[in-house]
Amino acid sequence: EAGITVDNGILVNDFLETNAPDVFAAGDVARYKSIFSDDPIRIEHWVVAQRQGQMAALNMMGKKEKYADIPFFWSQQFDLVMNYVGHAPMTTRAQVYGSLENHDCAVAYWDGSIVRAVLTIGRDKQNLEIEKAFEENNQVQLVRLLEGK
Repeated sequence: EAGITVDNGILVNDFLETNAPDVFAAGDVARYKSIFSDDPIRIEHWVVAQRQGQMAALNMMGKKEKYADIPFFWSQQFDLVMNYVGHAPMTTRAQVYGSLENHDCAVAYWDGSIVRAVLTIGRDKQNLEIEKAFEENNQVQLVRLLEGK
């Protein structure tokens, strides 16, 4: 009823502002543009909500800084820690590097010749390096990291 555009969440621009002037959205409800998709995405993770909230607040105060964080989440299920970075709504294949059985692996989600997302299990340092490669949009480095080179 407020006239704000909604489509599986509240649509926001690069600055987390809705189509209504001076109205911002962040967190689980915000759908934003990402380098990983032509369509806006919505990431439901508390750290993403926290970072978006901080960026939205700065932009409310006139900063005009784009929200461009790489999508990610993590989950701990008993002694199993999983980290996911990127966004892969459509994939052509998933490739395992390492051992799923030993909880020491990376799973790359490919869209043709491009890695769109990576899930790591038991590889926190590698996950951070992969996130950096995504931030730099460096597919060559990303593949090297997956292959352990």
